[in-house]
Amino acid sequence: MKKKLILLLALSFLLSGTSLFPLSSVHAAGDQTTSSSASTEESTSDELSEDYADLDPALIAEANDLLDYLDQLGKIAAYEDKAVDTYNSVRYVTSSNRKKTYTAMNNTVVPSYTKFVTGLKQIKPSTPELAKIHGKYIKAASLQLQALTLFKKYVSTPQLKSATLKQANLKVDAGIKMLHEYYEDMKQYSKKFE
Repeated sequence: MKKKLILLLALSFLLSGTSLFPLSSVHAAGDQTTSSSASTEESTSDELSEDYADLDPALIAEANDLLDYLDQLGKIAAYEDKAVDTYNSVRYVTSSNRKKTYTAMNNTVVPSYTKFVTGLKQIKPSTPELAKIHGKYIKAASLQLQALTLFKKYVSTPQLKSATLKQANLKVDAGIKMLHEYYEDMKQYSKKFE
């Protein structure tokens, strides 16, 4: 039964992923391709309904909720990637690159990561268990945002204050710890679908 659910999740992901291709490429191939793919999707959907009729509908609904949640995370991941990549490129501060680092922190890192945290807060998982796990992600990301803001403050003046850097590092450590808890909880949560 669990293998069937994994297959269902994989097929759902593949079928939902077909909308990622631009419509112009589908129409460029002609109307025959469009109608052919539509009938293929209908027959695949019918086959899925028959093959998974014996699965628990509540488990299937929960699996779909998880896929929706992961899809929502994917929509905001670019903000996090941009912030982290930029931060990693400027995180070693010297007196000669301090201004460049501040500019990167002020114009790219903190604004991008703020958008990421804001996006996380807007995601509302529909299952209570997933909502609780998601709350840990929000806390972890919020701690990371506080750390990035402190690091921006650290590089904002020519006189680098080690106390501010120490505070930022403590926030990073706390955020990483919470992030590990989130990943462990997600791993345990997803085991029910194996």
